[in-house]
Amino acid sequence: MAPDPYWRYVKKIGDYSGGGGSRKWKCNFCGYEKTGSVTRVKDHLARVPCRDTGPCKEVPNDVYAGLEAWRRSRMGMPSCDEKKEEEGTQTATSSQCVGT
Repeated sequence: MAPDPYWRYVKKIGDYSGGGGSRKWKCNFCGYEKTGSVTRVKDHLARVPCRDTGPCKEVPNDVYAGLEAWRRSRMGMPSCDEKKEEEGTQTATSSQCVGT
């Protein structure tokens, strides 16, 4: 199986004996260090503050937008374009959608 592409945004510091794909990593953008799986990497880069992971304030907007789309799809939320089509308007705000 190919490694998750989001590992490219962090430096792997070492393996973690806790298993489950967890390892120690350091963010390439802000230097934040954490032990966790790629899900925690995604949460950090997507600026999700609720999962025992600090949000990255340095992540570039294009990386953030891709991760926000990933997070929305995982949560069963429509993408920005789908939301606009459903509403039939251009009223989505930046807090609802990224990159609009």
